[in-house]
Amino acid sequence: MKTYKLSRSVIRVLRLHPSPQYKIALQAGIHPNTLSKLIHGALPIQKNDPRVIRLGAVLGLSSKNLLEAQREETLLARINEGSPGDDRYDLAEDELFKKNGGF
Repeated sequence: MKTYKLSRSVIRVLRLHPSPQYKIALQAGIHPNTLSKLIHGALPIQKNDPRVIRLGAVLGLSSKNLLEAQREETLLARINEGSPGDDRYDLAEDELFKKNGGF
């Protein structure tokens, strides 16, 4: 299932908005911690997520400009970015090893 993240334009509007983000979150019916997690990509977002739609309505943004595709991280990319001993590297390497049948 494809996941999304808040678009850069939504994040820009949030940062430039005269109201604090916690007030915007409350107006949208979202807990302020949830809004923070949405902004930082810590929560996966589905295409028609009601939280994002309500956030867009509070900000006065069109629903078609709220999301952008989440970059899918491949196992190989995680290995290339890490180094041996790093948890992400080791887990990705083990996963790739198992995926290819092991020994």
